[in-house]
Amino acid sequence: MSAAIAGQLAVLLVVGGGAPQEAHGSRLGPLNGTSEWSDGGPLRLLSEPLPGFVQRAHELGLGVIGRVPDVIDWHERIPWGLPVSLERGWVSSEFGMRMHPVLHKRCMHEGIDLAVDAGEVVRSTARGVVTFADERGGYGLLVIVDHENGMTTRYAHLSKFLVGVGDHVERGERLGLSGATGRVTGEHLHYEVRIEGEAVNPRSYLPEGLPDERPPGM
Repeated sequence: MSAAIAGQLAVLLVVGGGAPQEAHGSRLGPLNGTSEWSDGGPLRLLSEPLPGFVQRAHELGLGVIGRVPDVIDWHERIPWGLPVSLERGWVSSEFGMRMHPVLHKRCMHEGIDLAVDAGEVVRSTARGVVTFADERGGYGLLVIVDHENGMTTRYAHLSKFLVGVGDHVERGERLGLSGATGRVTGEHLHYEVRIEGEAVNPRSYLPEGLPDERPPGM
């Protein structure tokens, strides 16, 4: 995890002894400098990057919520960010109902299309395990990564696989190369995010301000 991302995570540190309290409404007590605290001692909100925070806590002998490593692992299994660089690409089709460019009828588009040249490196957007790496109908060459938290991501129309079933991958690890396999009209990456098997809009997990038209000169 980068320091920039980790630094955005708020971690609760018990500095007065007793068992850590769940982050449930008023059970935490006010964090406004008053003397009213929930059971277990005062709670201080910290935003130091997690690796440094854990090390510093050990040095000070403070009681740290024991699930900090789990928090880090949880964060790494959420599919944030782009699966392929859009330095020379753009969003060519959004999630939702659309007129299918090949079938010429309205149907649900369960992902987002990122128009890129063939051969661009496609990367996993989160930690997980590869559960599928093969050809599948209109998807063409498809990789599915199970993030083992109810979420999966799909990377379709690849030209080449760089992983196989059973491989454990980290965020940013190479999965394959973009292409135009399957039912397509041009080179692009079709990217899906699913929760408990249901497709959701990947835009919720992507950066804002992505280009939505072909860059000038391309």
